[in-house]
Amino acid sequence: MIYAYEELKGAAKSIISKEDIKRMEEKVLTQLGFDFNFSSPRHFLDRYIRILDEHLPEEYKTLALQILVLQQVTEKLLNYSGSEIAASAVILAINQGRMADMIERSSD
Repeated sequence: MIYAYEELKGAAKSIISKEDIKRMEEKVLTQLGFDFNFSSPRHFLDRYIRILDEHLPEEYKTLALQILVLQQVTEKLLNYSGSEIAASAVILAINQGRMADMIERSSD
C-alpha cells in the first residue's frame, strides 16, 4: 500500500478514498508497463558460478560478486541486460585473477 493515503486522508477525507488510490496506482503501473518480475544480474551471476563451480576458484567468485556490486554505482550499464552484466563480471574476475597469478609468478 502506498503511503500517500495517510497524508491525503486528513486533507481530503471526502474526496479521495483508499480504493481510488489503489485504482490510480494500478492504472499508472499498467499504463507504464511495469513488470516487477525480472532476473537481476545477481541471478545470472549465481547461475554462471554454479555452471563454472569446479573450474572457478573461490576468490574469483568473490571478485565477480564484488564487481557486480560495484557496477550498481553507475547508470552506464543500464543499457545492458542482466545476463551481459553478470557475464562481464565473471570474465573480469577471471582475467583479474589470472593477471594477479601471472604477476605473482613473475616476481618469484
